[in-house]
Formats: sequence, C-alpha cells, structure tokens
Amino acid sequence: MEQYRGGRSIYRAIDANANRCREGLRVAEDYARFVLDDAGLVTQLKELRHEVTDTVKLLGDESLLVEARDTEGDVGTRISVPQETKRATEEDVLKSALKRSEEALRVLEEFGKMVRPDIALRFEVIRYRLYTIEQDMLTRRLPERKIEAAKLCMIVSEEGVKGALEGVVQAAVDGGVDMVVYREDGASSRRFLEKAHALRALCASKGVPFIVKGRTDISVVVDADGVHLSEDDIPVDAARKVLGRNRIIGLNAASMDDLRAAMTSGIQYLFVNSKLSKQTPTGFVLPLFVVAENEEAVAKVVKSGAKRIAVGRAIGEASDPATAAGNIKALLCQEEGGK
Repeated sequence: MEQYRGGRSIYRAIDANANRCREGLRVAEDYARFVLDDAGLVTQLKELRHEVTDTVKLLGDESLLVEARDTEGDVGTRISVPQETKRATEEDVLKSALKRSEEALRVLEEFGKMVRPDIALRFEVIRYRLYTIEQDMLTRRLPERKIEAAKLCMIVSEEGVKGALEGVVQAAVDGGVDMVVYREDGASSRRFLEKAHALRALCASKGVPFIVKGRTDISVVVDADGVHLSEDDIPVDAARKVLGRNRIIGLNAASMDDLRAAMTSGIQYLFVNSKLSKQTPTGFVLPLFVVAENEEAVAKVVKSGAKRIAVGRAIGEASDPATAAGNIKALLCQEEGGK
C-alpha cells in the first residue's frame, strides 16, 4: 500500500471497517446457520466474508493496517447509542449485523478510492450482492411473522359455509379474519385444487396467510403459505421435505406431550382446546389458536382469555360473515386490552 494523502488515518479507517464488515457478515452467517438452517445462505455469506478479506489485501500490505490500529485511542469506541444495546428478537440481531456490514462496505469503497480506485469499486459490487442476500434473508419469515401477528383464524370448507365459498371467505377477511385454513375432507383432488387456487389468490390479495389442511401436495401447487396437519396426515418431517424450509406447518395438539413435542418439531403454530392453552410448558413461544366451532364456544373461549382463536361455522354459516368476523375480532381485542 503506497503512501497517500491522509497517511495513517486512512489505514485505520480501512482496518476498522474491514473488521466491522467481516464481523457483521459472521453474525449473519450464524443466523443463516442456526436460525434459518439454510446451507446455501451460509455458503454465500462465508464466500462474501472471504471476498472482503481478499479485496482488502489487494489494497496493499495487511501489516500496515495492523500497525495503524489504535483501539485504545479510537474515540469511536467510546461512543454508543441506546439502540446498540437492545436486541428484542433474533431478527433484530440479523438486521443490525447486515446494516453494519453494508455501511462498512461503503466506507471501504470511499476510503479505498484514495489508494486504488479500481479495487475500491469491488466493495461496491460486494455491497450490492449483500443487499440481495439481505432481501432474501428478511423475506424468509414473512409468512411466519403474519401467523405470529394473527388473532382470528377461519377454518373453512364448502360444507361449512352458507353461500359461495369464495364470497364467504372474502367477507370474512374484510370483516377481520387474518388467517385462513382451507379443508375439504370429502372433495375430489381436482375440486380441492380448484378451490384452493381461488382462495389462495383471494387471500394473497389481502395479505392474509392461506393454509391448506392436510394436502401438502396441493399446498405446494397453489403456492399456499403452508399446510395444517392432524394425526392422520403425513408426519412433520415428511411434510417439510415437500414444502421446503420457507413454508408454514401447523398442527393439532391434544395433550401436554403434544405441546412439548411441538417445541422442537419445527412447526410454526398449533390448534388447541381452551384447557390446553393454559398449560403451556415453560419457554413455550409458538402461537396457539384455541378452536371454537360455534358462537357459544367462541364466547367462552374469548372470555377465558384466549389471545388467538380458530373459528369455523360461527363465521362460515353466519348470515353476515363480515359482521360475525368483526364481532369476534373486536371481542379478542377488547379482552386483550382489558388485561
């Protein structure tokens, strides 16, 4: 690395930001490894991290950077803001790490122009690649986050509604339903597929997660957000092989053993009865939807303090599905607000 305007201060800036960038990429790499369990993303981030190291070396002798380092005398090490000490979720950790790396790459690009402009442009290319990886990583859990935010789930089938299926679901979603599970126990596969396609399009237009009951194959074909499995359906690990890592799997739970098993099964939510919803093990974080089929059950479940509820005929067979959904949603919100 030749001597240039700014001298040692430029070495320090390049050294600090090279380290900052690699550290952030390593955090993101471990998120991809331990949270997303995605070998492809791990490989991309690892390669990007090594590419940063190799590009820095092209700027000159690495020993000059180390010699210029002055951690104790760096005023920046003693400046912090409250946000730097707070990470509420795993995703907060990822976002912080990615932004740190992206900002460091921009600094490397700008200071690198003072040494070798041709090499500095490589940091710009790396930064744009990281933007793409960031988008991929942060959209992986979009359906899952929608499930976590959902309060009112509608379990719907053609035999469980009064009127046209699509019209009833449309009204229910407009009224406050924020998750739909579609089931058709007696329908032919062709009929199931046709209706699933239509409901998927409807739910997607409203930003509402659409889940297919039991039929993992149909869930994939219509690009549903996931599948809901019961004890008679294929096992979770088999469903995951079909669905891939980015779709949702929900289960029915009937016992404490089911709840314990669910904690390590890789699913995203559970349907439970009211009693079981109050018996969650320590550390249990999966969303629980308490199932209530009719209006009387809905009232009891909501009064018992359920935070999420899965409703069937109480909405599907209502004379006004939008109003029925809105009333239930209002009860849930009211009950939550009163606690």
